Amino acid sequence: MAAFDLESRQYDVINAYPQVPIDEETYCKPPPGMKIKDGLVLLLLRALYGLKQSPALWQKHLSTTLQNLGFTEVPEAPCLFTNEHMILFFFVDNIVIIYHKDHTAYVNDFQRKLFEIYEIRYLSEIQCVNHHHHCRYGLPSFVSFQPPSFILLASHHQDTITSCTLPTIMYILPLQHYSMRQQ
Repeated sequence: MAAFDLESRQYDVINAYPQVPIDEETYCKPPPGMKIKDGLVLLLLRALYGLKQSPALWQKHLSTTLQNLGFTEVPEAPCLFTNEHMILFFFVDNIVIIYHKDHTAYVNDFQRKLFEIYEIRYLSEIQCVNHHHHCRYGLPSFVSFQPPSFILLASHHQDTITSCTLPTIMYILPLQHYSMRQQ
């Protein structure tokens, strides 16, 4: 991001799993304190935290939503999506988008659509993802990595991801102590 002076936004999906309909008949006992007649159980209509299929249901639902909004899934990384305006990745209920400031209007429109579909809150520009700190104190910006660490290097391999005109995440390399500055 810093090497290409890209913008970022970070989101948190509120109660991600219960926002997804369940795909098969699933029953459960009532929680403590809920009074129903003996011998009755509850039919679940939504995925719940703790249900073994909930993570897969959430990933499938979010992936389908992103594809319907014009994104293409990167085959080697099922939580990484691209289109001609931005790169998006998610980990469970955390979503990050990376884009060039020239595409801000498109990103704002995408954000509005996503907020209409899911209950989401905007957190901030990326400050820290997996112990990697993105610092922007005006230009130039830099990324600092704390050991043990990994760095995602950007590349312009358009033959690999043809739908993305932004630099795309291509390699993961282990590093000990690393600091990268844009000159």
